[in-house]
Amino acid sequence: TAAILYWARLFDLAEEQCNRAIEAEHSQFWYMHHLLGLVYEQRGQMEEAREEQQTAAKLYDEAQEQHASAEGSARAHSALVGAALARAHALCGDRERAAQELEKLRARGTRAAALYHTATAYAALGDTDTAFAHLRNACERSDVWSWFLAVDPRLDALRGDPRLSNLQRELDLPAAAARAPELSRQEVTMVRRWLDL
Repeated sequence: TAAILYWARLFDLAEEQCNRAIEAEHSQFWYMHHLLGLVYEQRGQMEEAREEQQTAAKLYDEAQEQHASAEGSARAHSALVGAALARAHALCGDRERAAQELEKLRARGTRAAALYHTATAYAALGDTDTAFAHLRNACERSDVWSWFLAVDPRLDALRGDPRLSNLQRELDLPAAAARAPELSRQEVTMVRRWLDL
């Protein structure tokens, strides 16, 4: 539910859902920390966003280590986790650490999902040409994440560039929601009640 609220740009409600999940017994679930980091990012709380992405990476790596030891193989953290960490470093002005995370992703290969998520990190660095090269490649590889082009807040810095609207048109996606929907107090109350079900 928190992810749906994030994509709908209902960041306050997404934060509530993330915190509820983290405070419950799911505090070790890396994805909630990742989403909370994305919410903080949208609010301009960049240090908090980076802390949540670092926590997400740590928890993800721990879960992968447990899984790998059971299988007898080693795994690196996912493209989503690595790119989110690179993006968080970039948004905090730490270009060197962002570049280090991106290099780790590059060294692991260019799976389609890695391309999309890496594009969001390059967008945070202000490297729009590289971001679009990665997005174009992800779209050409039919990456499922490409369907989020129209709603992904991480791509808002690219919205004024015609290359993004061209990609959206090629994928037959609707125009992006430029801002959060305006909900009345009653509608917010109804959503909160629904979330409590």
